[in-house]
Amino acid sequence: MAMNMDERYMNAAERLAAERMNGDSILNCIPVFNTTAPWDFYDAGDGAILFMYNGVSEADYEGYCAEMVQAGFTEYASNFIGENQYKTFVKDTLTVDAWRIGYSSEMRVTIQDHIPLIPKVMPCEENGKVRPALVALGGHGDHPGMTGMEFVLRLENGGFIVMDGGADSRMWENTYRIMKEMALDPEHIVIESWIFTHSHDDHIAAFTQFTEAYETLRGQVTLKNVIANFACPEQAGKQGLDWSDALIRKAMKEVFPDVPFYKPHPGNEFYFPGLRAEILGTHESFTGTTDGFPYYYNACNLLIKATIAGQVIMFEGDNDARNNVILGKTYGDYLKCDILQADHHGNFGGVVEVNELFSPPVILFCNYYSEIPGYFEADYNQTLLQGPNFKEYVVTDYRAHTMMLPYIPGTSTSELLQK
Repeated sequence: MAMNMDERYMNAAERLAAERMNGDSILNCIPVFNTTAPWDFYDAGDGAILFMYNGVSEADYEGYCAEMVQAGFTEYASNFIGENQYKTFVKDTLTVDAWRIGYSSEMRVTIQDHIPLIPKVMPCEENGKVRPALVALGGHGDHPGMTGMEFVLRLENGGFIVMDGGADSRMWENTYRIMKEMALDPEHIVIESWIFTHSHDDHIAAFTQFTEAYETLRGQVTLKNVIANFACPEQAGKQGLDWSDALIRKAMKEVFPDVPFYKPHPGNEFYFPGLRAEILGTHESFTGTTDGFPYYYNACNLLIKATIAGQVIMFEGDNDARNNVILGKTYGDYLKCDILQADHHGNFGGVVEVNELFSPPVILFCNYYSEIPGYFEADYNQTLLQGPNFKEYVVTDYRAHTMMLPYIPGTSTSELLQK
């Protein structure tokens, strides 16, 4: 039975009070927000805890941030996107992210302990300068009607960012071959970051295969860090996906114990050579919007806005329609982009009003050519295809599509993936 708001307030307040009674709880390390009681708080995974407050004014938010400083925290980073405010605070091994959502006057706060802090500027070697590029990889997917999803970004220093990992049985083999062809030094591939939007099995194959092959690749491939924000096992388990989160966590502990595993939060921004990445959403942005979250594990996506070579690429992963509505209300015109990865392979998840905000010239559909005509009938896809800026769509199918950046529509090249 759904819980009404009064019951949720009472439930959250009672649980929070009980948790604070534990003298060892990390909740006792941060100031109490006394303006209003939390309407919910929950386990955000990896030891992070999330609080949610309604009816928070800008003055209330600034006042709470001032209390954080008075409590011995240092403001590490801040970001302002429209009417939304984001701040990160650090103290010893603790990290606190506090953000206020303008349209809803809601404040959300995460606290975590002993989780590596994301550098504002990623430490990357300058081995030369090349033209940035985006490669969209398709391949065989285990789910009917959709390919896997993976992207490789070549940075201007010749290093790479890998986004997700597809589903094909030779995904890493194809990824490695493509990076060697594009690298400044083919004998030493540097993956500056491996980023996961989420851990569905059609998004992680290249990583699991890389993990299995890593012993033979030492000295040839360097993985600098991994970025992901997974929900807690209990929440992920409701969708039977705790195993895939655990698979990546296990690999980080056993195969890459010295590689930082970063957990980003909404509003975080960080820089690679020639690229600015902003986290516009995590599961922490959407939890509490409906009872029983996550109602669907695709709500646990990272939403990433990447600015590179003067263009904006929006990575939506498998974002859900309900999340897209919240994104539209939160960011409005800030969602405008040059290249859009259509949410959930283009087959569902889109929202007409939000796609009007994206208004991209170029759309990436991670799917098979055979499926596209049916998906194009959806009103939200028609909104993209008939948009005022639309120039081109790219369908990944069984191919790797390379776009040199800044990208001029119609100039991509493609090749069949090895099967």
